[in-house]
Amino acid sequence: MKTYFSYFLILILTVQSCSKTENAKDEVIEEEDIIEEPKLSAYFTLKTGCSLVLGSFDFWVILHSTNGELIDFKPFNYLLTESLEFKALEDAKPDKFTVTILNISSESGNPEYSISSFTQFNKGEVLDYSCEEIKTSTKTGTFNLVVRNIPNINGGITDFSAWNGEASGLLTPGLINEGSFVTYFGDLDVLESKKDYIISIRDGYGGSKYYVLSNYNSGDEIVLDYSDFSSFDKYLDINFPLNYRLSFNLEGLTSETNEVYALGAIFSTGGPEGILRAGQLDRFDSYRVRFTVKPTLEYEYQYKEFGQLPSEIVIPEKPSIIIENSSIKNFKFTTELSGYLHKTSFWTSFDGTAFRTWSIQSKENYSPIIGDLPEELLGQYPNLNLEDLSYSQTNFQLNDEETIILLNPN
Repeated sequence: MKTYFSYFLILILTVQSCSKTENAKDEVIEEEDIIEEPKLSAYFTLKTGCSLVLGSFDFWVILHSTNGELIDFKPFNYLLTESLEFKALEDAKPDKFTVTILNISSESGNPEYSISSFTQFNKGEVLDYSCEEIKTSTKTGTFNLVVRNIPNINGGITDFSAWNGEASGLLTPGLINEGSFVTYFGDLDVLESKKDYIISIRDGYGGSKYYVLSNYNSGDEIVLDYSDFSSFDKYLDINFPLNYRLSFNLEGLTSETNEVYALGAIFSTGGPEGILRAGQLDRFDSYRVRFTVKPTLEYEYQYKEFGQLPSEIVIPEKPSIIIENSSIKNFKFTTELSGYLHKTSFWTSFDGTAFRTWSIQSKENYSPIIGDLPEELLGQYPNLNLEDLSYSQTNFQLNDEETIILLNPN
């Protein structure tokens, strides 16, 4: 009896032991099953935009290390996706790198190769070119407008602007010189959602006036006299020097109703020094202004503002720049400018068959090392001819409003 009991006890212990061994094996297998493979995650993302891809038929994004070594490159089909990601293991992600965009288009009939490099990108940053869709009203017809008796003082500069915030409402007027007076005429669009225009005129004496035109229908012929125009509520006077080019555009905006109207538009291919008067109306709570003047062949100043108009715009003197190395890979220069946000230098070439440009953006006191494009792309686009590129200019973004452009006179 004891013998049978002993056998039975041994059998139970053996079964329990086997059961514990199997359970242990299962636990090991389960633990092995939950070990995750290393995952790739994005360290750089590019988002597309309407201005970035306009006219493109090939589009590449290339990443280099800060010492110019190639990290990765990918094609980007913006018609199929809105963003492009570069991924790597966590310990393989570069801390800083240069992003280069190669964009090939043919808007002018000849191939256009546009290369843009952005330096000192940090791990995890996004290059965002996304933009809002521009909505326009339906055009329902046109009407003719004539404005007579604009003072011209024997050939002085006069300018005419009529735009009501919609792309199809822009007027390119005709002009008749009548001795000491000028007449402007042309057709304006009748739009479904906009029922008025603000017409602004800069007369030959430098004065600026406006007229709100609201009573019109398709097919109308409307005649106005300059005496019908009113003075603006306030003015901003901009003193400008002798110049090779000057342009100015002012728009008024109302946040409550999303109104946008042009209050002035001037473009000149050069002329003597003078005063530009920008008119303001109390009905607008913010403004968008763009002003450009080129005092010399080597210097251009640009001002842009979105918000309240400044009390004044002061055009700085041309700063000096000495180019020490004009190559793309190791571009170096010295300048008296300091405290600016960033600089962008340009190299261009045109041989009659293709236009090429390469721009490189970097911060102050940083001279980036730019790596070569991948051999695969150089072979795919044999007309790149990057050796033909020559230095053309450097743009200095002084702050959110001001940019100084120093051009290479050669």
